[in-house]
Amino acid sequence: MVGLGVPGVVAVTVGSPAVSSDGMGKNNGDMSSVSPSSYEFTGIVRGRRSGTVEKVVERRQRRMIKNRESAARSRARKQCRHTLWNWKLKWLTQVNRIRFGRQRVRRGITMNTRTNQNSCRLMLIFICGNEMQEL
Repeated sequence: MVGLGVPGVVAVTVGSPAVSSDGMGKNNGDMSSVSPSSYEFTGIVRGRRSGTVEKVVERRQRRMIKNRESAARSRARKQCRHTLWNWKLKWLTQVNRIRFGRQRVRRGITMNTRTNQNSCRLMLIFICGNEMQEL
């Protein structure tokens, strides 16, 4: 095949074979018997040039690296959110424990004031004996 200097155009020569039936070449390699008839093939030559292949590979590698970096950033953000949620959960648990403890104490004082007073009297009677009953 011989290029004609035009991109995408290749000349292909077609003619009689230069090899005889006995396997030996005619005229000892002389190609003068090949007919000069040729046709033009105007198509896209399949395959890529080595420069374009390298560019494609380089682009793919850059894209993979960017994707890995993005995934790493995403995992870091997720870990940060997870840590913050854990801290917030612990903090709110402590706040609620304190708040509900205070509420229980307040409820106990307001609802059981008489019971507390009576239990104090009973305790004093038990400790001091009959002396407290007279009071």
